[in-house]
Amino acid sequence: MLAPMERYVWVRNARLKFADMLNTAAYGSERIVILRRGEELCFIGGLADLDYLRRHRPLSRFPEPPPTPPAPTEEELALEYRENNVRYLEMLRRTAWAGESLEHEIAEERAAIEAERARLMRN
Repeated sequence: MLAPMERYVWVRNARLKFADMLNTAAYGSERIVILRRGEELCFIGGLADLDYLRRHRPLSRFPEPPPTPPAPTEEELALEYRENNVRYLEMLRRTAWAGESLEHEIAEERAAIEAERARLMRN
């Protein structure tokens, strides 16, 4: 197999001949190096070049950001609100503002929150 050739193209000409350069790189097994102010800026290559780069240079200097998690639903927000209320009640109980009278109420609310969380996980 012949070694792929390289063609050097100035940025201005690359803008004008973009479609031709893509076809040449993809189907002609030719690398096209784009120059700006006499320096190599980037290159356009075929799938063989892309496969080689992926195998030997797997990480980018600028990796893609991680995907953003989906926004919480209203039910999840309500559940979080209830959990925060229980944490607040537990804090009051620990600081002796409310004494032991909240123990039963906190336990019931915790059980209800766990049941709701299990229901949400099934859906």
